[in-house]
Amino acid sequence: MDHLIRKVIFDAEYFQPGVAVYLETEETKQQGLIYTYCEDELTILKIRDVMTADNQMQVEPAQIQIHVSEVERNDIKIYRIDDSRSTNREKLTTVCEKLTRSYMALSSSLSEQERLLAEQKAVEDAYKKKMAPYKAKEKEDYKRFFAKDNENKQLMFYSESSGFYKYYRGMIEELLENSDIVIHYVTSDPEDQVFQIRHERFKAYYIGEIKLITLMMKLDCDIVVMTMPDLETYHIKRSYVRKDMEYIHVPHSIDSMNMTYRKGSIDHFDTIFCVGPHHKDEVEKMEETYDLPHKVLLNWGYCLLDDMRKDYESKEKVINEQKTILIAPSWQEDNIVDSCLEDILQKLRATGYKVIVRPHPQHVRHMPEKMQLLKDKFAEDKNIEIQTDFSSNDTVFNADLIITDWSGIAYEYAFTTLRPVLYINTPMKIMNPEYEKIGVVPINIFMRDSIGCSLNLDQLDRVADEATRLIEQRDLYHDKIDAFVKQYVYHLGTSAKVGANYIKLRLKQIHSEE
Repeated sequence: MDHLIRKVIFDAEYFQPGVAVYLETEETKQQGLIYTYCEDELTILKIRDVMTADNQMQVEPAQIQIHVSEVERNDIKIYRIDDSRSTNREKLTTVCEKLTRSYMALSSSLSEQERLLAEQKAVEDAYKKKMAPYKAKEKEDYKRFFAKDNENKQLMFYSESSGFYKYYRGMIEELLENSDIVIHYVTSDPEDQVFQIRHERFKAYYIGEIKLITLMMKLDCDIVVMTMPDLETYHIKRSYVRKDMEYIHVPHSIDSMNMTYRKGSIDHFDTIFCVGPHHKDEVEKMEETYDLPHKVLLNWGYCLLDDMRKDYESKEKVINEQKTILIAPSWQEDNIVDSCLEDILQKLRATGYKVIVRPHPQHVRHMPEKMQLLKDKFAEDKNIEIQTDFSSNDTVFNADLIITDWSGIAYEYAFTTLRPVLYINTPMKIMNPEYEKIGVVPINIFMRDSIGCSLNLDQLDRVADEATRLIEQRDLYHDKIDAFVKQYVYHLGTSAKVGANYIKLRLKQIHSEE
């Protein structure tokens, strides 16, 4: 394609390095937009008059709106330079070459974006087709939830999907066994495992994400327990009909809240079940920094970790004749799989260890072709296995070492087995750009060299040596990791009872005040 440019004006006050380029499209004709080139980026400006009476472009720089990548581009035509006022032809040529490269890169990016959007649409269509048969169940459960004989609710748990029950399980079992409280469990997964629970005081309902909006606004209940953050900041609101309900947030990770949660995501909860002192410190500092109302901060612990440690202790320990390393990346931009996996595998080949790559489930779901290519590439290597079956955690807990980036699997592995972790310092996933403002270093960061060691991407030539060292010295890490867990996780082994007792106490207080 011949990429040509027509209209160019110089105005250093408006554009740096001082060049605006007019690109004609059907969209610009209809909407009065022009594309400009500025500082190696394509940007869209809204203008009053594309051309003035004397055939000059008139631009209002204060009206810069959006980046070109956010606008659908159809048959963009870039016209030849043809301006007698141009005094710096060399500069213009350089700018035009940069613009052409930028345009071509954006076009390539757009093609990839279109492919991903098509893939996303296919997934969404398949999901809608899968959910269609459950519409009747949702309607029936919604009606049952608000039925006259189901009023005076005391306690409700909300779960986004079946996988979240594990964060509540210990507390729910404790409440069912040692109280007379009726538990109303709302899930947005029609195939949630909780529908298999048979107990007269456990009532499960399927409410999809759209219908959930209305249910939450009409909710009348003493206490609501949620792992989902962002209450009130997005589509899920506090009740419109009752203002004195207590909303409890249960973290589904040991991660620091100030970095891995969006800013303001827990501001509208009344109570936070804190995994450890780092959570308590973070919430208090957030309240102080942003002048927020004080919340109830319960020294809780982490039910899932208690369950994993109990399960691990009850199993016979596996001693691998061939030492085994598990590579378990996160699902975020520039994770191990997308940035350095093959380099790491090549380096580890020299150790003679068994290396199992267990990609994040989202990798398998969204990039099946890439996963198959990996399998094919290492099919003949008996020491390398690409594992995409996630039905068992035995692979995790039987490994002699885990290599990860920022995945929460590091906590589960190290805090359960008391074995070290080798971290690869890929770019962090930062949900809150202001996380440093409260002055608390996230546990995600300072923990890395406390329960193992970390390597930067330019230090991967050391990965084999560090892996060998950590495996050989894992007994030295045992007590260190054990001490770390006890310092940063409250009530090890009894968090379910702690959480359940708080709920029982609060319900007793609420009803004694009536």
